[in-house]
Amino acid sequence: MEMKPGLPSAEADRYAWGGEYFIDGPRIHEFMREMNREVLSQREVMTVGEMPGVGVKEAKLYTADDRKELNMVFQFEHMDVDSGPGGKWDVKPWTLDGLRTIMHKWQVDLAESGWNSLYLNNHDQPRMVSRFGDDGVYRKQSAKMLATFLHTLKGTPYIYQGEELGMFIGHVFIATPLRARRSDALLVPLSRQSFRLLQRRQRRNGSFARVL
Repeated sequence: MEMKPGLPSAEADRYAWGGEYFIDGPRIHEFMREMNREVLSQREVMTVGEMPGVGVKEAKLYTADDRKELNMVFQFEHMDVDSGPGGKWDVKPWTLDGLRTIMHKWQVDLAESGWNSLYLNNHDQPRMVSRFGDDGVYRKQSAKMLATFLHTLKGTPYIYQGEELGMFIGHVFIATPLRARRSDALLVPLSRQSFRLLQRRQRRNGSFARVL
């Protein structure tokens, strides 16, 4: 929406985070209101802003009714509950108190103004049953508990394919020039391939209804 004048380089040889050059610039809300006025408000649409790094204060600015910018924010703070100092791939054990604190903050601070998206997994995040529950003996109970928790909060729930069935992280084979290995390593269960799988049985139509 807003790039820093001159389009400066992030000054890295290969991969670099350049968010400081395009996230939350000084005129971003001016541009958002203009887009809403000229385009979004002219149509029957629902708008959501995917905003990594956004806080509650900024979320209100983007989604409060009187701001006339977006309908809701899609934030990631609770997805970092098990991220270490090095980020997503530097995994640390998550705690119930840590997750509860984050979820409670967003519920309370947006209670009167602003709107949040509700989710515990998606195409970029591990299956919630495997991450926040028990995908073994208590898979069904975990899936029901997490669904109840999510769908009784204030906000708009996003249901990822298979979530309604209590699906868990699957096993995939990662092919490399040297070998193929299962997804039992630390990092692979957090990769997109492992939780985009749908568990199926070896029967006609893979346990899914026949398409008419």
